[in-house]
Amino acid sequence: MTITRPVAALVVVTVALIVAAGIAQQDPQPQETETLSTASYPLFAVDDSGVTGQLQIVEQAAGGTELILSMVGIEEGRTYPAAIYVGSCGPDRPVYLELQPVGFANDPFVSITESELSFADLTEGEYFVYVFDGDTIDRPETEGLDVPALACGEVGLGAVEGQP
Repeated sequence: MTITRPVAALVVVTVALIVAAGIAQQDPQPQETETLSTASYPLFAVDDSGVTGQLQIVEQAAGGTELILSMVGIEEGRTYPAAIYVGSCGPDRPVYLELQPVGFANDPFVSITESELSFADLTEGEYFVYVFDGDTIDRPETEGLDVPALACGEVGLGAVEGQP
């Protein structure tokens, strides 16, 4: 018995379809990937300092957050201390989280702070960030320390569009 070319081709195509169907059934369903959250908050100049910026909060897969503070209007080669405080922009607020100084490492206009605080801890509270012109952050509990702020921005639920 001889097999004609059209029949041979049909057999080959049929076998290929059967093999492909079997492989498709063996492939596991794609895993759902977890989406990590980010939030960005603007910082505005204080007292015509000309310094502005942005704080980006990035949720980390292993837990915690990374806080990236980018500044405009500062001098390259200097460091600028920064911190997050409880409440809204203003004096005498408790320090919530001290940030790496801008210009300390990495890019001279950026600071990166790794934190164990969750994304929700930072974005669901009412906080603000100050960037200072000096060697340290303002600590309201330390009498007599008054460090001039260059920029301020609301963070979390208290954040509003526009200047604070």
